[in-house]
Amino acid sequence: MYAIVEYGGKQYIMRPGRLVRLEKIDQAPGTVVEFTNVHLVRTEDSTVVAAGQPLNYVVKATVLRHERAKKVIVFKKRRKEQYKKKQGHRQWMTVVHVDDIRVRDTG
Repeated sequence: MYAIVEYGGKQYIMRPGRLVRLEKIDQAPGTVVEFTNVHLVRTEDSTVVAAGQPLNYVVKATVLRHERAKKVIVFKKRRKEQYKKKQGHRQWMTVVHVDDIRVRDTG
């Protein structure tokens, strides 16, 4: 079973019991977060795909830690002008443990 969830403008595959690295979530480690923007859910016998609106599913995950991603080098150069600029950037990421994928309670 897995779900495709959109968070931070990107889509992630989330399977129960797996670790997923996402854009930074402003929650303390140990906090349970819910992702409701689910676009696809695949179970053993069926596949449910969203048609225009997110599905009525929720993915629950526990925040484990915050870390930095690999460094990305930004290099700018203008030839014949002796202009060079080199910068590095490390994006903050959050590692979450996917606990459960279930139908959202509507009550």
